[in-house]
Amino acid sequence: MVTWLRNRAFDVGLLPQEAYAFPVISVGNLAVGGTGKTPHVELLLSLLADADAQLCVLSRGYGRGTVGFRVVTVQSSASEVGDEPLQIKQHFPQAVVCVCEDRREGIRLMSAPLLKAGRRFIVLLDDAFQHRYVKPKLQILLTDYSRLYTRDCLLPVGRLRESKAGAKRADMVVVTKCPVALSVAEAAHIRAELKLKPHQQLFFSALSYGQPQPLQSATPPFAGWGGRPLVVSGIARPEPLHQYVRAKCQSEIDALVFPDHHPFTTVDLARIDQAAHDAPFVLTTAKDAARLADSAGLSDVVRRKLYVLPVSVQILFEQTAAFAAALRRAL
Repeated sequence: MVTWLRNRAFDVGLLPQEAYAFPVISVGNLAVGGTGKTPHVELLLSLLADADAQLCVLSRGYGRGTVGFRVVTVQSSASEVGDEPLQIKQHFPQAVVCVCEDRREGIRLMSAPLLKAGRRFIVLLDDAFQHRYVKPKLQILLTDYSRLYTRDCLLPVGRLRESKAGAKRADMVVVTKCPVALSVAEAAHIRAELKLKPHQQLFFSALSYGQPQPLQSATPPFAGWGGRPLVVSGIARPEPLHQYVRAKCQSEIDALVFPDHHPFTTVDLARIDQAAHDAPFVLTTAKDAARLADSAGLSDVVRRKLYVLPVSVQILFEQTAAFAAALRRAL
């Protein structure tokens, strides 16, 4: 009832929304965690790289130990700015990446020097679907293939932050973490189930994993997928990651699963050290690597066999060009 009243107040104008003269794109979801927002923000950064504008990303910086507005640098720590903004900055060093709990304040502080310099820029808001005080030019709603918002319930029964009726605010809906071989028939069934409005565009995406990369320079190049590895993760839904590694190794894996954005303690690091003792190699995600890099408690033995598994997003059904065109039309 609270979320319904809040949304209704925005819909009828009782609560104000701020629009901007420059393009603002919001990426978010109805559920808590696990839809792949950060890889999709990185996809947008890739597709807009030739837009002749400074690309900016504003995030809350979930899990950080600081408050207020901060500019993210490649030398920042996850404890200062959050693991996901740090990951984005490391992957896209030319982007302006900032964190702030108040999105309007963050946009104001981020845009002020760019406006003063007369520069063109685009602001991407990470996880901002419920931040309705900001009125973006384009609203992108993500929903997990394995748990569509139409099949979910409000917290605490399900994982929805607000009613599924909130999906009507989206300009574009992306069904994420789909099987790469998703059939046209199943995609049509999902389209019918979502019951989108005529103006809403629908796309399907899948995760694409790359070659494991050494966490530090002293680690040798990745030698191959043989043996039974240890997978360490603190993400919302590690199941797709585990399935991928099992398939590549053609064997079972050992896994240490921590909560999303989990700050690794000395006890956690000791568990990782012990579990990794007999493993041929240890895999983690880029998001977890941002936090593990802050941790001094991992032994040198583990660090020398610790690899980061890159992940990116691909738009299915050869719709990448259509997806990029939809972005440019909105801008």
